[in-house]
Amino acid sequence: MFPSITLTVLLVVAVQVSATKFQDCGSKSQVISVDFEGCTGSDIICTLDRETTQNITIKFTSEDESKSVGVVVYGQILDFFLPFEVKQPDGCKSGISCPVSDGANYSYHGSVDMKELSPQADAIVEWYLKDDTYDNTVCVQILCKIE
Repeated sequence: MFPSITLTVLLVVAVQVSATKFQDCGSKSQVISVDFEGCTGSDIICTLDRETTQNITIKFTSEDESKSVGVVVYGQILDFFLPFEVKQPDGCKSGISCPVSDGANYSYHGSVDMKELSPQADAIVEWYLKDDTYDNTVCVQILCKIE
């Protein structure tokens, strides 16, 4: 009996280590995991390289219905919120099958272009998936360092 418990604990730890650490910032849905390119599960602060494209996968269970999903990304640097350019602002074209159904699981795949003009600084990246009433279906914050 103990070997199966140990194996289960190891599998849970392995799954948690592979995901990016994030803070939920008011999601209506249940965020299952976030995988942000350049981050590992052991990273408290993710490193973002300027002049690159950063990819993200957000898995979530919807707790609402919506005909559409919009994508908005900001970098909070000091007290300033700088909009980041999202490659595809339509979540329905980024892995989410629309319309979104209550209780269904979804996997959003998106990316943001980091510009050379992005300041080298610590930042909180806020990634929003907005429903058709502009409420936060998903809102996650990731601690980052822009280099």
